[in-house]
Amino acid sequence: MLSLILIGGAAGTGKTSLAGALATRLGASVVDLDDVTASLVQDYLANHPESSEAHALSTLRDERYALLAQAAAQQSGLTIAVAPFSRELAVAKDWAAWVRAAGRTDQQCRTLQTTLPAREHLRRLQQRGAARDAERIALASLPVTVICDGSIEVQVVDASEPVEQLVAALLPTLTSASPGFGG
Repeated sequence: MLSLILIGGAAGTGKTSLAGALATRLGASVVDLDDVTASLVQDYLANHPESSEAHALSTLRDERYALLAQAAAQQSGLTIAVAPFSRELAVAKDWAAWVRAAGRTDQQCRTLQTTLPAREHLRRLQQRGAARDAERIALASLPVTVICDGSIEVQVVDASEPVEQLVAALLPTLTSASPGFGG
């Protein structure tokens, strides 16, 4: 039975928006990497005032993902975990280890990867205006490539479509009884 949906993708590709809309329709809880680890990052920045937020996020990466897995493991019922998952999707053993740390098996998971055309990605990053996106904006003319281990089933989602349209298209896949994406 499906108990965990992982939504990965680059910053600004609509992961959180999609997670919120899916959670509403599916009655799921959402654990978001940024929300779960906000105090950890704030504490780091307070103790290292010379560091940028981007540096803090990089330095704390492993700890942040461990906290996200722990938060997912504490949820009962269907849970949607939101994070870039770049390393986890690139290496099957890292993905499997994260899923186990989240208290699930790969048969209980579906994995979605949000993507955007480069122009739309740049527009969204600029609109968001987050300080940590400055470097991403400079590089946003480069295509966003999904690097994924071939053994991990990932449903790529074109997040340039309206969220309600994406949810309507994804619901049959996410609610089917057959083995699903990510497992």
